Amino acid sequence: MRILTTVVLLGFLATVMSCGEAGVGFNIGKEVPVEIPVDLPIGDPLLGSLGGDPAPISQSDNYNISEVTGDSFDEILVQGVYYSLSDVSLDEQVDLDAITIELSGSSGSIGSIDITTPTLQDISKTTANFDHAALTSAIQSGQDVISEVTFDFGEYPSEDLNFTFTFYFDVVAKIRE
Repeated sequence: MRILTTVVLLGFLATVMSCGEAGVGFNIGKEVPVEIPVDLPIGDPLLGSLGGDPAPISQSDNYNISEVTGDSFDEILVQGVYYSLSDVSLDEQVDLDAITIELSGSSGSIGSIDITTPTLQDISKTTANFDHAALTSAIQSGQDVISEVTFDFGEYPSEDLNFTFTFYFDVVAKIRE
């Protein structure tokens, strides 16, 4: 028993010593929501004039990994990209031609996501089909990621529109000290 205890203790010490030389590493995993509130009262110039097909409306917000990790990280992994729509009342469920999300950084376009839904309605958190490589590269290089959401309404709303579009970045930052 004494030999077994000694072997285990020596193995543990060898592991601790080798980890100490390489430094301490850890991962920070976080799903960061970027909320984009949409508040359009009836008669808002963004909607255009009454009748016909209103002009598409765009709202945007920025995301930067330093909000989660500070400025020190060795590697970034994008685990997923998601979206949701919330706070849509029954009176606000108007025809919707499309929702488009354009992601860009200081180096240009990262990509776009098209969401198809026939009416403006609450959408629970849903996975966005998106190639993570360009997004990972932009985040890794420290760029702000601009999420611009465009709503293309198929009809002019008869009530004020007040809802929230949320875009989620599920990111893991690997840090080694």
